[in-house]
Order: sequence, then structure tokens, then C-alpha cells
Amino acid sequence: MKKKIIKKLSLGTVQFGIKYGLNNKRVNIKNIENIIRYLTKSKIKKIDTAISYGLSEKSLGLFSLKRCQVTTKIPEYKVSFGNPEEWTRSQINKSLNLLKLKTLHGVLFHNPDDLFNNNGKRVYQELQKLKKKQLVKKIGISIYNFNKLDRIIKSFKIDIVQAPFNIIDRRLLKSSLFKLKKKKRIEIQVRSIFLQGLLLKNLKFKNEKFSRYKNIWYTLHSWLSINKYNIIDVCINDCLKYNFDTIVIGFENLQQLKRVINHNKIDNLRLPSNFSSNDINLINPAMWN
Repeated sequence: MKKKIIKKLSLGTVQFGIKYGLNNKRVNIKNIENIIRYLTKSKIKKIDTAISYGLSEKSLGLFSLKRCQVTTKIPEYKVSFGNPEEWTRSQINKSLNLLKLKTLHGVLFHNPDDLFNNNGKRVYQELQKLKKKQLVKKIGISIYNFNKLDRIIKSFKIDIVQAPFNIIDRRLLKSSLFKLKKKKRIEIQVRSIFLQGLLLKNLKFKNEKFSRYKNIWYTLHSWLSINKYNIIDVCINDCLKYNFDTIVIGFENLQQLKRVINHNKIDNLRLPSNFSSNDINLINPAMWN
């Protein structure tokens, strides 16, 4: 199980560059150094970042990433940026320079809706040219909902789809992505497996935004207590069960990373159906503000 999580784990780095998550924290440079060093030692190769993550790419570039597979995200294009092709090249070249890399494993559209306008399509076409030059290996999308997924995959050559997935948010399992995965050779990356840390909070955690969901929390914690499960072990085992290609997780310190790597195996894990929710105000952290 340890080898399996090491192979699939991708280091989420949004907190390396900006304050983020339920705890609204940014990781300091010492903790970043400890995490990256352990990453190398444990042979974890995948890293997830984004151009819009503040100083994340610059912070990562302070360390040798030559053996790593780095995926970044290109921000939403705006007309004020000028020529879409030139802007795209400048964004990718800047990321490569900051990361001190010659190629990126993946470049994802941070806003997939870009693909539905002419300028966004020009960005996509330029990324395809950069792919032929081997500056980019894969092109993909980072999604928050699945409404337009089929349309995008039918209209564009998409190599990677990064989507939210956790024990509350099961939309990915109901989407067509699994069926298309083999046919289209799509790499599935999942993120938000702890729902930005919300799932790790105990019953004493009080927040008015989530008070209406107290039945879910009581059901969850009762089930954990009865089965003597730890929530971290449950979330990790659940992801591994579905054999996703990549599991993106962010860490505030080295101890959190070690805990995930050394998780306990749970045989025949079955989640009660009443855990899941389609309430966008709960499962999409962007709606929490």
C-alpha cells in the first residue's frame, strides 16, 4: 500500500505560494524544504502547481526538480493580455524558468470555459505546438463541475482531467470519465480528497457555514467510531480503491506528508451511501466564501 500511494501521490503546492484552505495558511520556506527533501528521499515524483498560486513555482524552483513530473495550470486568458499565442508561450516559458525545468508533465486550463471562445481555442492550439516541441507532455483541464466535461472531451484532445473527489463528493464516479479514460487515454487526477481539510475536523469544530450539514458529520463520525477507523485512512483507501492515476494532496508540514504515506490499509472498505452529497455549497469550496 505504501508503494501504491507513493506512485500516485502528487504534492499539491497552492499553500506554497498563497494562503489557502480552511485554515487559510501559507507554508513557510523551512517546511517547504523539509517536504521537498522527503519527497526526493521517498521517491515521490509528482508535483501539482499553478501559475496563479502566487510564489509557488518560484518556491519550488529553489530545489532540484529534475526527476519530478510537474503539472501546472495556465490562468484564464483575458483580452488585455494581448496576442493569445504570445501570451501562452510567455506563460509556459516563465513557468519553466521559475521551476528550472526543460519540460512540464502537464499544463491544465485552470478555467476550462476558456475552450469555448476563440481566444481560448488559440491558447489550446499554441499549447499543442509547445507539446510538439516537447516543452509540454500533456494538455488537460482542471474542473470543479462535470457539466461540460463530455463536450470538452469530444471537441478537444484532452490528456489529463483533474477533478474533485472525496467521501462526500462522488460526482466523478457517476460521470462518463471512467468510460472515456481507456478509450481516450485520459489521465485522471483527483484533488480535494479531504475537502480542503473540512473532513479532518472533529465534531467540536463549529462554523456557521456548515451547520446545516450536521447530520452528515454525526453520521460520519459515528461510523468512524463504530468501525474504529481514522478519517485519513478512510479517505486514502477510498481513492486507492478506484485506481486513479494521481492523487493531489497539499501539506502544511512534513508530519502530515508522512502520515499519508504511512496510512493504514483498510480491507473491503465500504462507505455508507448517506455520506455523499450533491449540494454545491458544501462540496465546492469556492462557494464557502
